[in-house]
Order: sequence, then C-alpha cells, then structure tokens
Amino acid sequence: MYQPPGPSVSHQAKLQQGEFLLNSFKTLFDHQPTLAEIHRQFGSDQKLRILCYQVSEYPTLIEAIRSTANHSQTFLDHALFTSWFSFLIADQMKLSVTTTKALFIAGLSQDLAVYGLDYLRSTLNTSSESGYVSGEASSDEVHLLTVMQFLAVIPRLPDGVGLLVLDHHEQYDGLGVPNGKREQQLPVASQVLIVANEVARLVYRNSQFEIGRALPVLKLNGAVYFKEVYRKAIEMVKGHGRNVPPVGDIHVPALLDMQNRLSLRWPHVLKATAELIGLEESRTIIGLRSLARRAWMGVTTAGVLSDELAIWLSEISSEIKEHEIGDYPELLEAEILLGELDDMLVRFQQLLEQLVQKELTVMDDAKRTALQGICEQLGEQEETFDLEEFTLLNMCD
Repeated sequence: MYQPPGPSVSHQAKLQQGEFLLNSFKTLFDHQPTLAEIHRQFGSDQKLRILCYQVSEYPTLIEAIRSTANHSQTFLDHALFTSWFSFLIADQMKLSVTTTKALFIAGLSQDLAVYGLDYLRSTLNTSSESGYVSGEASSDEVHLLTVMQFLAVIPRLPDGVGLLVLDHHEQYDGLGVPNGKREQQLPVASQVLIVANEVARLVYRNSQFEIGRALPVLKLNGAVYFKEVYRKAIEMVKGHGRNVPPVGDIHVPALLDMQNRLSLRWPHVLKATAELIGLEESRTIIGLRSLARRAWMGVTTAGVLSDELAIWLSEISSEIKEHEIGDYPELLEAEILLGELDDMLVRFQQLLEQLVQKELTVMDDAKRTALQGICEQLGEQEETFDLEEFTLLNMCD
C-alpha cells in the first residue's frame, strides 16, 4: 500500500515546491493581464506567496498537481484560477485564515481526478474496478470520491479541505452531487468555492479566456442566490470586461429570433410552475422551482424578453456593421443572458419530463396529463422572427 512522504522531505524540496506553485500563478498573470490587474487591485502578493509555501507542507499534493499539470494545461489553468479567485473572495469577505487556506488548497485539488484519474489510482494503488464507488455512480461522483480518498492519505491536511471538495459540485437548487444540497445547507466557505467555479466556467468558456462574458451572468445569479458571495465576485470582475468578441461574432437577427422563441416558451414555464403547487416536495421539484425563480429574474429584472429590447435590437441592426462591439456593450450582455435563459428553459423541460415519467411521483392523472402537455409545448419549435416584418410593423406604430 502506498505510504505518503513524511517529515523526511527536505526543507529545500519544500521550498522548490512552493516556488513551483508561486511561479505557476505568476505565469497565469503574465498570460492574462486582466487577472494581473484584478490581483493588483484586490489581491496581495505577500499573502499569495505565504499560501503557496504553506501548501508545500503537503508534498504528495504538490506532486499530484505537478504530474496532472504536465498532462493537462486546462487542469492547471482552472485549478490556479479557482484557487486564486476563492482566496480573493475569502479575503474580501474577511473569512478566517484557516478557512482561506482550506479554500486555496481545495481549489487546487478539487479536479485532480478529472484530468489525472490514472495518476491518482496508481498513487493509491487502487484499480479502476475497486469498490470505493458504486458501479452506478456518475463520472462526477467517481472523480470526486477518488480525490476524497487521495486527500484522506495526506498527513495533516486541514479538515476543511475535504468538506469543501465534497461540496464543490453542489448547486443552489439542490441538483448537484453527491448530496443534493440546497443553498441554505451550504456554508459560506462552500458557497465561495462554488461561485469561484462558476466564474471559472464563464471566463474559460469554449477554451477561450473571455472575462467580459462573466459579469452579466454573475449579476443574474447574484440577484437570486449566494448574494453576499456574488456581490464580492461582481466587485472584482466589474470594470475588467474589455476582452470581448468582435461585433461580427454577434448576429442581431439571430438574437431577435432567439428572443421570439423564448417568449413563446416562457408562458409554458409559468404554467408548469403553477401546476407544481400542492405536489409533494422532491429533489426534481425543488430544481424546477429554483430554475423558474432564476429564469423569472432574467425575464423581469434583466428584461431579456421585453419589447424594448426587441425594438432596440431592430433599430441597431442596420447601423451596427459600421461600429465595434465597444459601442454596444449591451449587445454582448443581451446575447449572454438570452443564451443563459435558453439553457435554463432546456434544463427546465428536461426536469419536467423526468417528473411526469416517474411513476413514483404522486399526482393525479389530470395533473400528469397537464404537465405532459406542457412538456410537449415547451419542446415545440414555433415560428421564427422576421426582422423586416418587425421593423415595418414598428414603423407603422
């Protein structure tokens, strides 16, 4: 059985491992000047250095990170970003030194098994057929439990690290893994790591660094859940969104078409949510209500389905070819929020289908039939948007 390194690891070796981490962060900032700006404004070189050298007290963990990074730059970028952003939020929220350190380590180690499963199994002397996970477990759960087992053999690792890693796939709506926790069941430290992961997902979307795409979604999320944590995240990202795609990448008629299709589907979401009243609470129903709540904020507060947005989009469609995206920052925001709403409605439909297909869900035949009909209506592809017709009708008005 594998025995992790003990006190025999030399002081010089620990210094080298701490230097490896610190240089990795420096490289990240060199490659992404926007992150360097945020770090200068909200971070601390001294605190980052201290944290890197504290992690060197766990040489097994550092070697796992180094080995996995050699095989996947994606892993290293995501791990560094999540660890650093968690540290910034914790510092802004005045969380304890112990909690900040645990968040920093959890961000670095949470996804080790996603990109280094074979390495961890060899380290643990564990075969892929071992019994520490169920054969029915999802890939996220397999990766999560592998990392948990790995962290358990690291001497003197703070207890909070394992708990944070265990929670990092949880979601505010109770649809996460492994325990389906809801917002109220997640401690502040877990919320910080979950938000940092969400920011990383937005910033590194489609394998491209686009921090300008994060802010609209962070604002939407912050109006619904984890409000204090998102408020700090928004403060740090705000004003650093200059990394945006060229205007040619945004097709205005396509946005109008998407808005039209979403407007036709939205009433069915409201009807389905009303039909859920009186049903016995389950994980699926909790998820449906949470999705509806978040979508409602997008429709009402953000106004992504409003006539005003449709009129504005139609008015600028003819002149936007002559301008850069910097002249229309609202256009990028509209594209992002419409895409988020589309994703939410697709997920809502999928959950609703799961609900009506489960025979164990207690509901009368009339309600099941009604919900089934709403599922079908949500999935229908209705009429598309005609920009010329809309413009003519608008001129007539």
